[in-house]
Amino acid sequence: MAFILLIFFLLLITLFLIWIYWVRSYNLNFVPSPLRFPLFGCALFLKSESNELFKQVRRFFSEFGSAFCLWIGPKPVLMTGNIDHIQTVLKSQKIITKSSSYTFLNEWLGTGLLTSTGAKWKSRRKVLTKAFHFSIINSYVDSFYQNSVSLNNHLENHSGVPINIQALMSLFTLDIICETAMGFKLNSMKNLNCDYVNAVEEVKILLIERQKSPWLWNKFVYKLFSSGKKFYSQLQILKSFTKKIVNKRIKSYSLSSNGCKSFLDLLIDAYSQGKIDLEGIYEEVDTFMFAGHDTTAAALSYIFLMLGTHPKVQKKLHEEIDTNANINSNENLSEKIRKMEYLDCVIKESLRLHPPVSVFGRILEEDTIFSNHLVGKGADIILCPETLHTDPLYWENHRSFIPERFSNVEFAFRQPYLYIPFSAGPRNCIGQKFALMEIKIAIFVVMSKFIVTAVEQSLCPMATFIQRYENGVLMLFEERKKGPSELFLKNSEKCSLEGVSALRKEELLGLKV
Repeated sequence: MAFILLIFFLLLITLFLIWIYWVRSYNLNFVPSPLRFPLFGCALFLKSESNELFKQVRRFFSEFGSAFCLWIGPKPVLMTGNIDHIQTVLKSQKIITKSSSYTFLNEWLGTGLLTSTGAKWKSRRKVLTKAFHFSIINSYVDSFYQNSVSLNNHLENHSGVPINIQALMSLFTLDIICETAMGFKLNSMKNLNCDYVNAVEEVKILLIERQKSPWLWNKFVYKLFSSGKKFYSQLQILKSFTKKIVNKRIKSYSLSSNGCKSFLDLLIDAYSQGKIDLEGIYEEVDTFMFAGHDTTAAALSYIFLMLGTHPKVQKKLHEEIDTNANINSNENLSEKIRKMEYLDCVIKESLRLHPPVSVFGRILEEDTIFSNHLVGKGADIILCPETLHTDPLYWENHRSFIPERFSNVEFAFRQPYLYIPFSAGPRNCIGQKFALMEIKIAIFVVMSKFIVTAVEQSLCPMATFIQRYENGVLMLFEERKKGPSELFLKNSEKCSLEGVSALRKEELLGLKV
């Protein structure tokens, strides 16, 4: 018996020494780390609920500073909002492979533009860049406008009644991505219970749960859990939806069709020329259906929230909208939008405080220097733009919503990679110009007609790929009169944060969790 206990003890010592050697081999001791155990790392201590995990990660940044290391099982993950670390990654032509956490997306998105690397990524990027050319985006302006008018009509039907704009924005942006990039009308705003949107929300939450739980990484084991069963049932909804879109478009599409070609048209052209297979089309459509609607919906939700809690900003934006709506009536909408400097500042400031994509991940394929330390090959680097965007070293009044800070064109770019709502470098967001034009037109159309008021509520940010609130974002939309009016002043008082407790004010603004 004593001999067996001795062997067991020696085995534990050996495993512990192997673990210590493994940890040191990555040379990440220059950043702090939460409590970790051999083999499991920090995974046993990470919160299971998405909103609680978000709070926990925020606390880690508050406790450890702009960078710390999470060990997820035997895998080190450098979580960083440090400008030097971020610049090292984003400007590199070598650090372009997405982190290992993205592998869990492969069952949904395949190895499309978001998750692929190397030659495949470069060839796909080359083909799809054409879909976001200036002339193509200009051809979508009417679609952006017409869908924004439909959104206005929906808001008018609910005028004076609190409405969850987070859910509504998802339907709005899904309609736009389907009509413009995919070439068909979905009209999901007429059916507020969209299976595709619901499935996206479920899958995002389940993916985060799986990423942080090493015991769920194996596919066979994962399918035995209730969360795994739910994931694959929701995945089937997503896959069926996009396959239906692609197959229908292929049957009706003519290779010789003239005019500006949409995202899906370019893929079908490449398919006809043998440059991509059918599975390749599916994975790119899955990728852009998800990324093309969900990120923009998150951005719009937060912009309206900020306008609804900052009456002075809203008043100034209304004045700019009224001025631009009444002058140069012969100008087209895109020209008017491009001249609206304050609208641009409002959007930029919202994206600073609440970048829709909460993290970007890369994996080191060779040893790389960070903060004068050689970090070992194989480490995951997770870039956290919100931490960077609210670093008091670079941003005065870093948690305050002040659009005027962007009125100086050079402000945000006084140091490279300091402002990265769409990432940066060789793997920056391919659709950022599309998204910004869509956002600007939607804000212009809606704010031309409405005064917005944030409804007092408890906002619970969630740890998902795209920034979301667990209980949505409740807002009031009330029709306005042009220019300064009693109605505006009345609502300004209603949505003022004066008198709200400091804790509640931070919750409402999404600044404290």
